[in-house]
Amino acid sequence: MKYELTLHALDVVVSRGIKLEWIELAIESPTFKTIVCDVEVHYFRTIEENLH
Repeated sequence: MKYELTLHALDVVVSRGIKLEWIELAIESPTFKTIVCDVEVHYFRTIEENLH
């Protein structure tokens, strides 16, 4: 899936140390998603690696 992160999303990725693999996993197989508008969708997924 082609996607583009906003500047805000990129800031969050850097500040929280989020791996790009985690983003791709959430986009490919989200727990849930919220469609904000035609060009903005929020994908959510718990990353098991962070639970330990």
